[in-house]
Amino acid sequence: MTAARVVAACLAAAASLPCAARADAPPALELEATSVTGDLRLHEDVLADHVVVRYDRFRLRSDHLELHRTPRGIAVTGRGSAAACPCDAPPVSLGFDGALIAPPGDVMLEHPRLELFGTTIVALPRVWLRAPSRPGVLPPVLAWRGRDGLLVGAGVHLPWRDAGGYDELDLRVAGYVLGGVEVTPQLRTGRSTTRLRWDRRGDDLVAVDARGSHPVDANTTLAWDVDAIRGPRARSGTIELEEAARRDDLADAGLTVLGRRVVVGVGLDAAGPRGGDLSGQRVVLGPRIGLGASGGLGASGAWDASLVGRAFDDGDVRPTTYARADTSLSQSAWLGPVALRALAHGRGEAARRDDSASRDASAVLRTEVALPLARAWGSPSAPSLHVVEPHAALAAAGANRTGDAGLLSSRSAPAGAGLAAIAAGGLRTSWAPWAGPTGLEAQASVGAVRAEGDATRPVARWRAAATTRPLGLSAEGASLGGDPGGALTLVR
Repeated sequence: MTAARVVAACLAAAASLPCAARADAPPALELEATSVTGDLRLHEDVLADHVVVRYDRFRLRSDHLELHRTPRGIAVTGRGSAAACPCDAPPVSLGFDGALIAPPGDVMLEHPRLELFGTTIVALPRVWLRAPSRPGVLPPVLAWRGRDGLLVGAGVHLPWRDAGGYDELDLRVAGYVLGGVEVTPQLRTGRSTTRLRWDRRGDDLVAVDARGSHPVDANTTLAWDVDAIRGPRARSGTIELEEAARRDDLADAGLTVLGRRVVVGVGLDAAGPRGGDLSGQRVVLGPRIGLGASGGLGASGAWDASLVGRAFDDGDVRPTTYARADTSLSQSAWLGPVALRALAHGRGEAARRDDSASRDASAVLRTEVALPLARAWGSPSAPSLHVVEPHAALAAAGANRTGDAGLLSSRSAPAGAGLAAIAAGGLRTSWAPWAGPTGLEAQASVGAVRAEGDATRPVARWRAAATTRPLGLSAEGASLGGDPGGALTLVR
C-alpha cells in the first residue's frame, strides 16, 4: 500500500474495547509520509519515509520511522525529533532514538536530547511526557537569580476530573543555594487561573495573579481579576519585566447581567502602589457601575452606547466621582461599485473632587466614499484576498472642556472649546489568506485641516502593518503642517 496521508481515527492499543466504547477516547494518531507500507489496523509494521506523526499536542518528525502495535501502544523505531509546537521548524525540540505512543496522550522517548536549533544541549537516557489529564512531574526549576544566586527545585502536576473537563494544580517548590525558598502553586480550571508565588530570601515577596469568572445563573456572571506584588522584595526580587513596569497593584470584582440588548455591570475596584510592606499601604477603593446597549440600523448599520460611573477614595479622605458616556452610529451603503460610509461618535466625561469639577464633551462626524477593488488568488478552497481601495473622506470634530483637566482620563488636554474640519484622500491596500492570522496592510492619505481660529494646514498620514501567527508589527506616522510624528507597535 502506498499513500501520501494515513489517518488512524483512534488509538486503543491498550484495551480490547472499540474506541467508541471507551469512556475517555484518546486523541487521534495522524501519519503523513511520502510512502507507507503495511496496515496499522492489522497490527502490521508501518514503514514510512519523511514522516510526520501528530498525536495530541506532539509532533514527531523523521526521515524514516517504523511503527507497530504493542499491548502498551504504538512503538516507534528510528531517530527523529519531537516538539509540542505546531510550526514546521521549532527552535527547541527533543531528539530521540525511539518512542512509545500510548493512550490517553502519553509519549515516552528513548535517549531524548534537548536540541536548540538542531544543537544538542542536554541528553537523558529516557523521558516520559505525560498527558495533561494524568498526574506527573513538572520540568525541574534551575535558574540563576542574579545576586540571589542559584535557585533549584521541582514540581508536580495534579489533575482531577470536573464537570467541564479537567482542573489542574501545578505545585513548584525551589530553594536558593545561598538560603531561601520559593513556593509557586498554580490552579487552572475551565473558567479561572490562579497563580500565587511566595519568595523568601531574607525578606518576602508575595505575588498574586488571579482571574476568572463563574456563572451565577443563565444571565448573570461573577468575574474577578487580581494583579498584585507585595512585600519588601517586590521591586528588588526577580520578577518579569512586564510586572515590574506596572506602577500599581490592581484588583476588581463584579457582576454582569445580560439582557436582550442591554448589559449591566456592578463591581468594586481597588488599586495601590506596587511593592512596599504587605500592610499599611494607601489603597484607592470604590464601587463602579456600567451600562451598555447595542443594536442594528437597517440592513448595514449599527449603534452602541455605554455609561460608566465610578466613586472612589484616594486615601487622603478626598472622595472622587467620575462618569463617562459614549455613543456611536455607523451606516454604509452601496452605489453600484462605490461604497458610502458614515460614522458619528460622541463622548462626554464629568468628574468631581471636593470643590473641583471638570467636564469634557467631544463629537466626530465622518463620511467616506471608497471604491473597493478585490481579487482572490490561490486555490478556490483556500484563497488569498488582495484589496486595493481608493477613498476620499470628510470629517468634522468639536470639543468643549471646562474645569480642572487633571480629573479626566485625558489629563494633558487643556480646557477650552474648538471646532475642526479635515478633508483627505488616499489609498488602502491589504493582502490576507481567507483563513489564518497572517496578512499585510498599508494605507496613506493626504489632505488639509482647518481648526477654529487657525489657518488651513496640510496633513498627511500613513500606516503599515504585518501580522503573523506569533506576533504583529505596525508602524504609523502623520505630519501636520510639516511637524512629523509616528509610532511603532509590536503585539505578541
